[in-house]
Amino acid sequence: MRVSYLGLLALVVAAFGCGNVDLAHSCAPPLMRCGDVCVDTNSDVENCGACGTTCEADQACSQGTCSCAGTGGMLCSGTCVDTMTDTANCGGCGSACDSGAACTAGACAATCGAPFSACTDPATSKMFCTDTTTDVDNCGTCGNACDLLNSCSFGACVPTFGWETLAAQPSTEEAPGASDYTPADQSSYYLLNGTSLVRYDRATDAFTTLSPAPVNLNDWPGMAWVGNALWAIGAGEVLEYDIPTDTWTAIVASGVHANIEAGTTHDTTGKIYSFTQAGEVAIYDTVAGGSVTYVATTILGTTSYEEPHLAFDEGTGLLYVAPNFVAPNLYSYNPATGAVVALASNPGGGMNDAFCGDRHGHLYAAGDTNDSNTSFYSYDITNNVWTALPALPFGHGDDGACTVMAEGGGYLYETPGDSLITGRIRLH
Repeated sequence: MRVSYLGLLALVVAAFGCGNVDLAHSCAPPLMRCGDVCVDTNSDVENCGACGTTCEADQACSQGTCSCAGTGGMLCSGTCVDTMTDTANCGGCGSACDSGAACTAGACAATCGAPFSACTDPATSKMFCTDTTTDVDNCGTCGNACDLLNSCSFGACVPTFGWETLAAQPSTEEAPGASDYTPADQSSYYLLNGTSLVRYDRATDAFTTLSPAPVNLNDWPGMAWVGNALWAIGAGEVLEYDIPTDTWTAIVASGVHANIEAGTTHDTTGKIYSFTQAGEVAIYDTVAGGSVTYVATTILGTTSYEEPHLAFDEGTGLLYVAPNFVAPNLYSYNPATGAVVALASNPGGGMNDAFCGDRHGHLYAAGDTNDSNTSFYSYDITNNVWTALPALPFGHGDDGACTVMAEGGGYLYETPGDSLITGRIRLH
């Protein structure tokens, strides 16, 4: 029987149904059937890797994966960015440039207007803007740091001048202990003697009397400046002085191991440290709270721990201990391991109560306990070397205090106590 062409087409339609033509055998590799069409899922943006997988408008389909086109293009959090120029994703997803920096060729570069220059922080490898005519760490050129007791003037390191005499502290501070270090955004320091607390303000060169401590902390106690509070370990307690409200609180009200007129300092995590009469490092965590912990040390063996003072250095992460004011000995203590190392002794023959640090590589001490002596020394932590500073314009006594104020280029303050006078020298 002969079947016409139209008859044959009718038979096909009847067999497969109208509009449902099977194309499976008509999609030649690498094409595959998606619905009623043949597509290349390696490159089709509406069927990328699989039928129905659609790439975003700014994406291409490559090897069956949605990707970003162009040099530096990268998919970050579902969006294509150019990591060669994007400041939020410079060189890779999530690698953001600091404020004021641009992303150039996949690297953050500071965009500095005059008189600033772009320098790189060796610790973070990020660039920042600075005035190299005055920056003591980048004087004249990036990375050129001026020595201690030098400032940067017109791009050159020049020696600073000697001590200057300032206002006299109140008579209540005849045997003061100073706050351990003044943060860079502050311009004051604090003196404590017994129960009497005063604040020195650099802007006015004047002292202000504050609320007295609730217990007698004796002489030369010193305090740790942590956040908005001063902390002291003494008189069997841990005390907090809240700076904004001018109020004291006994955080640990009893049972703290005795110390003999010891100072208190702090690390970068909020822990404070003092030194007990038994030769222990006393540690209190101002963040976590709880009780005071104690670590026995081999510092000075059985020698008396009289008027010990401490300083913390952020670069080394070590605590530096002068365990007896009449002895020249200096030790480092590692809070992480408990290791104690004997260091170079103060050349003045004694450490003195005036002992402090700048938290960035240097310690300072009056040395000698002769009231009329005018010597003062700096200690280089890196090189384990003591160096004499310019002579004080007055006798330092053996019952004073010192502290460093970072603001204004860095100043070392010395209060000798009995003579009721204040001196300072610019460190940078």
